[in-house]
Amino acid sequence: MPSSSVPLSSMGLQNHDAISIGMIQFLLVIIFISAALSFLSYVYCWNDIRSGRPQIVSLRQITGVMDRERLNQWFGRPAPGYYYTLTPEQVKGILWWRAWFVRSECALDGVCLFGAWWFSHYVKHAGFVYGFIFLGGLCQIVNLAHSFWLMQKWQHQIREEVENSEE
Repeated sequence: MPSSSVPLSSMGLQNHDAISIGMIQFLLVIIFISAALSFLSYVYCWNDIRSGRPQIVSLRQITGVMDRERLNQWFGRPAPGYYYTLTPEQVKGILWWRAWFVRSECALDGVCLFGAWWFSHYVKHAGFVYGFIFLGGLCQIVNLAHSFWLMQKWQHQIREEVENSEE
């Protein structure tokens, strides 16, 4: 079994210059960090909802509903700071309704985390490394692009919430 400190230059990437190897390491680190932040975000929001008093950000991420008015229709008006008070039935309903989505997102992030670590330490074939960077990078780019698109689309409500929470 190879040691965990095997440089990429000994992993079938001997024909690549130091810049290419550095770029490969950089991309693997970016995939790892992006997946870690996404995973931790889902875990945090899931537990926030389980507490019964989630903030609007957690409800938006787990339910996929960005419209504050629609969330208000479902869960009532939020308390200051945009915290919603959920009944045990509402908590159970959200957790049941979105369990598959959250598990699949966490599983994809876990695959990207493990893959970035594994491919940076143990894989000796450049084609596999490039393939993982493409697929793992694509997964994280789609996730980030969707998040930025939603934030752009609903920026008027998000800006209002930030302004109101500062008062």
